[in-house]
Amino acid sequence: MTDYTSREFLTTPQGSDAYEDLDWHNKIKIKALEGLDQLAANLNAIANVKAIEFQINHLNSLSDDFNEQMAAKDAQIAELTAQLQTLSDNFNKFKSVLTSIDQMTDEVIS
Repeated sequence: MTDYTSREFLTTPQGSDAYEDLDWHNKIKIKALEGLDQLAANLNAIANVKAIEFQINHLNSLSDDFNEQMAAKDAQIAELTAQLQTLSDNFNKFKSVLTSIDQMTDEVIS
């Protein structure tokens, strides 16, 4: 932020003025410049906060979409697990039947 009361700022081709020597009109103008600088800094800070809020909202939206996709995948996994369990149960039944047939065949042959 510029120091509007410094000799560097108050130097003109006509010479240099001290802030204390300025008339009240010019002192008010300097205060207005300082206020405008502060306002610009505050507006910039607000814009940064708004940009961060936008990014957070965007990330939250992406997170929600990701969570929905994960829930759908979890449901698919549960369905496939149930199908796999059914196949395993059927295989074990089939294996048991084959074992019984094997035993009956052995008994008939003996």
